[in-house]
Amino acid sequence: MSHGTFSGYRIQVHFGSDRVGAGTAKSDFSSKYPSCPSYLTYQQPYFKVCVGDFRNKLEAVDMLNKIKKDYPGAFVIRDKINPPPLH
Repeated sequence: MSHGTFSGYRIQVHFGSDRVGAGTAKSDFSSKYPSCPSYLTYQQPYFKVCVGDFRNKLEAVDMLNKIKKDYPGAFVIRDKINPPPLH
């Protein structure tokens, strides 16, 4: 069993230089999709909100299709993820 992060996929739902806007986007996503984890990160000078911990691209694309109506600009990215629970 590995601990820590490993390579996987997330969906980026927000990108901008406004911290308040990023926080709003994160809480908005969490209220609409409470079972999907969301993460706010800062890479100077931008705030990003990414969601999910997907082991493979297929899982990420499946979720992307579910959220596209609420987040039309969302897209899948490769990222370090937290180990998702095995189903």
